[in-house]
Amino acid sequence: MLGITPIFNKNQAMSIENNQSQRFHILDASRGIAAIGVLLFHVFFATPIRYLMGLYTLVDFFFVLSGFVLYPSMPSHYRKFTHDGTQFILSRIVRLWPTLVASLTLSMGIYWWKEYAASKSNNYFEIDPNRSPMHLGAAFLLLQILVPLSGAIFIAIPFWSLSAEWLANIIFAPLTIIYKQCGIVLGIIGGYAVLHYGLVHDTDWITNLGPIRGWEALGRALIGFGIGLLIRANLEKLSTIRNNFFFAITIALTIWASIIWNSYTFTHLYYASPLFGLVILQLSRFNISSTSKRAKVCTFLGTYSYGIYAFHFLAIEFYDYNVVKLDAFASHSEWWRYLITKSIVVIAVATFATFLTLKLVDQPLQKRGRALIKRKFAPSN
Repeated sequence: MLGITPIFNKNQAMSIENNQSQRFHILDASRGIAAIGVLLFHVFFATPIRYLMGLYTLVDFFFVLSGFVLYPSMPSHYRKFTHDGTQFILSRIVRLWPTLVASLTLSMGIYWWKEYAASKSNNYFEIDPNRSPMHLGAAFLLLQILVPLSGAIFIAIPFWSLSAEWLANIIFAPLTIIYKQCGIVLGIIGGYAVLHYGLVHDTDWITNLGPIRGWEALGRALIGFGIGLLIRANLEKLSTIRNNFFFAITIALTIWASIIWNSYTFTHLYYASPLFGLVILQLSRFNISSTSKRAKVCTFLGTYSYGIYAFHFLAIEFYDYNVVKLDAFASHSEWWRYLITKSIVVIAVATFATFLTLKLVDQPLQKRGRALIKRKFAPSN
C-alpha cells in the first residue's frame, strides 16, 4: 500500500542478483540525500556552527554506492575484457563528462566575470594561478587529484571525488575479471595501503583542505568502490544479514560515527566505507514499486544528485561573493538564520542549474553517446 516492501527471503534476494536491470529506487533517494548532505557540510564549514562537519564522509558513501550500482556493468571475463572493458570506460565517459564540462565552464565564467567586474570598479583582483591552461586541462580530464596538478581542484572543488572515482573505475576494470573476486579484494587492500600512506605523508595539505588529493583521495575511492562491488557481487550470500535486527545495528553505528567524528578526525576514513557498505546493504532490501509516487520522488533525487553535487560549491561561492557575510562575533541565532537561508538558496540554485544542464547538455549528449556505444558494440549478424 505504501509502495515499499522489505525483501526478506532468499528467493527474492536471488531475483535481485540475477536481474542486472534491477532498479534500487531507495538508493536513488539516498544518493540525492547524500548530495544535499555534502552541500550542507560546505555551507556550514568554517562557521561557528560545527554540528554537521561529520558529513564530509558522505563522499565515501558515493564511492560505495557507485561500486554497488556499477558492478553489473563491470568486465567479468578475461576473454571479453577488451570488449567489455572498453564499453564500460566509454559508458563512464558518457555519464560523467557532460555535467563536468558544464560545471567547469560555469566556474571559469564566474571567475572571468569577477575579474571583469573588478577591472571596471578599479578593485584589486588576484589572478588565480590554479586556472592556467594546464590546470584547466587536468580538470577536464578528471586528473585533479594527481599531486603535480592538484591545484586544478580549485576550479571546481567537488570534482576531486569524480577524479578519484574515475581513476578507481580504470583500476578496478581489470581487477573484476580475476578469479572469485580476488582482484576486488586486492584493490580494497591496495586502497587501504595508499590511504594510509596519504594520511601520513600529506599532512600539510590535509590540515588545511582535507584528504582530497593524491594517495588519500585515491585510497578512499578504491576502498569505497571496491566494497560496493564486493557487496553487490555477494548480495545473495549476504541476504542472511539483511534484516531488521542488523538494520537497527547499522543505523546505530552510523549515528555513533556521525557523533564522535571530531575525536577521530580523518582516521574515520578507515572504516567509513565499510560502514556505508552496511547501510547500502540494508537499504537494498527495500523494494519500492516503480509505479508508486515514492519511486518518482526517489528517481528525481537520484537524477538531480550529480548536478547538485557538481554545482553546489559554485553556488556557495557566488552567494558569498554577492551577499554580505556575517561577522564572526554574530550571535548563535543570527548564524543559524544566515546558514538556513544560505542552505535554501544554494539548494535552489544548484537544483535550477542541474535542471538546465540536464535539458540543454547532459541528456542530449548522453542520448547521443549511448546510441554511439550501442551501435559500436552491437553484436554482428
